[in-house]
Amino acid sequence: MPALTPGMHRVLRMMDEAEAEGRHEDAELVCEGIHCWVGAVRTNRAVVRLLLRYLLLRDVSDAGGIERYALNGTGRAALRRPAILGEVLAALATGRPFTVEDDRLVTLEP
Repeated sequence: MPALTPGMHRVLRMMDEAEAEGRHEDAELVCEGIHCWVGAVRTNRAVVRLLLRYLLLRDVSDAGGIERYALNGTGRAALRRPAILGEVLAALATGRPFTVEDDRLVTLEP
C-alpha cells in the first residue's frame, strides 16, 4: 500500500500549517527549474513529483511564470488519513472520476 514518505508528509504539513496561520505565500510550493521551496524551506523535486502523482496539490501557476502549487482537499485528507493514497491510485487506474469528501474518496458517475 502506498504511504506518505517523510518528505511528502513534511511538505504537506508545512503547507497546511502556513495556510491555517494565514501565511498564504508560505502555503504555496514554488518550483523554478530543479529548485523547489515551501516558504524558505527547500524540498526535493522528486517529492513534488510524488505529491502531484497522488493528486495532493493543485497547480496555481500563472501562464509563463514559475511553477506554483497549493494544497488541495486530497492533500489535506492524506495528512489526516494516509490510506487515501491507495484509494487514489486505484481510482486513477480505473479512469473513473472521483472527489474527496470527509477524508474519503467518492467515485463519481460519468
